[in-house]
Amino acid sequence: MSNAWDRAISFTLSHEGGYVNHPSDRGGETFRGISRKNWPDWPGWKIIDQAKVLNPEGFAREIWHSVDLEHQARLFYRKNFWDTVHGDELPGKIAMVLFDTAVHSGVKTAIKTLQSVLPGVDVDGVIGPQTVKATHDEGDDVLINFLAARARLLHDIMDRDPSQKIWAIGWYKRLFMLADVVFKENGPGLTA
Repeated sequence: MSNAWDRAISFTLSHEGGYVNHPSDRGGETFRGISRKNWPDWPGWKIIDQAKVLNPEGFAREIWHSVDLEHQARLFYRKNFWDTVHGDELPGKIAMVLFDTAVHSGVKTAIKTLQSVLPGVDVDGVIGPQTVKATHDEGDDVLINFLAARARLLHDIMDRDPSQKIWAIGWYKRLFMLADVVFKENGPGLTA
C-alpha cells in the first residue's frame, strides 16, 4: 500500500464521522460516510444492525470503536473509491484529492472535475492513460485548479438544492483542510 493511500484514507475517515441518520442527508443512514441507501450490501451494516439490537440507546458510541467496522470501512473505500479512481497510478497529492472528492461527490463526478482542469484531456469520467499522463505532467498547478473546481462543485450543489446549505461550513472546512494537508505534506508518495 502506498503512503498516499494511507494518508488519503486517514484524512477521509477523519471527516466522515461515525453513525449518522440526519433527515437532511441525502444518503440517509450512514456510517463513516457509507450510505445504507447507496450501499445496502456493505458487510458493516450487519454489524451495525446487531449492535442496534443489543444496545438500542448506545449502539452509535459502541460501534464508533469497532475494529471490525473500521476494517470493513477501509476495505470498502479501497475497493470502491481508491482503486476505481486509480489512486496508485496518480501523483500522491492528486490521488488524495481525487479520492476524497469521489467519496464526497461520487466517482464519475470527481473524475470529471479533475479532467475539466487537465489540458487536452477528454472529460469522460473515466481514468485512462491520457488522464494519468496529464496528472503527472501538470504538477501543483493542476492541483490548485482541481481544488478550486471542487469548491465550485460544492457551490453548485447548494445552488441547485438550497436544503444542502446546512452542510456548507463542514464541506468547505474539509476542502480547506485537505488543501492544507496536500500542500504542507510532501513525504514519499505525496509529490505533485
